[in-house]
Amino acid sequence: MIMLIITALFIPFATANMLATIYDVTAPEIRSTANAVESFIESGGAVLSPVIVGVIANTYSLKDDFLIICLSAWALCAFFFFFKAYLIPRDTKKLRSQMRERADQERELQSASPLEAQ
Repeated sequence: MIMLIITALFIPFATANMLATIYDVTAPEIRSTANAVESFIESGGAVLSPVIVGVIANTYSLKDDFLIICLSAWALCAFFFFFKAYLIPRDTKKLRSQMRERADQERELQSASPLEAQ
């Protein structure tokens, strides 16, 4: 039980990095949409959790209910975090190259256009 409490204390530490990770792999013009989708999925879990707790509590005891939910949610989170850790470097590199191309195009446009008289 003490390990569950310690885990519950440390798991939310990754939450602050989720938004930064989303921004690292998303083009600037769609970052707010990506943030909204992430918040929507997170809220969906919060909405469905009372139903899931009720169904499991009717089948097992409430103590087992919380244990099953905590462990299964943490296992799913661990899976998705490891999967994300595998994909993030590639996606970050792809976004950085796209942003570099945009900057080069903008520089070309700036150098091609005549300077306006001041």
